[in-house]
Amino acid sequence: PVYSPVFRQQVERGVMVGMALQGIWALWQLYQHVDIFRASFRPFVRVLSQGIDAVTWRFSKRLNSLTQILTRQYMHWLK
Repeated sequence: PVYSPVFRQQVERGVMVGMALQGIWALWQLYQHVDIFRASFRPFVRVLSQGIDAVTWRFSKRLNSLTQILTRQYMHWLK
């Protein structure tokens, strides 16, 4: 065989990821430029953006508390 099975699987996976990204890009372009798609996708985009905002808020809250703990420990170490 010319290609090993592992190499072939990696190429197939790369092609699948590329196709998925192209599909997402095509839907985004339709959403941006075609009014009927924008109207039909608006609820999904709104829910998705709210979910991303919630996850970002929780992540930033945890990151803030972690940095406060590390700052206190560092200040204690400096004294």
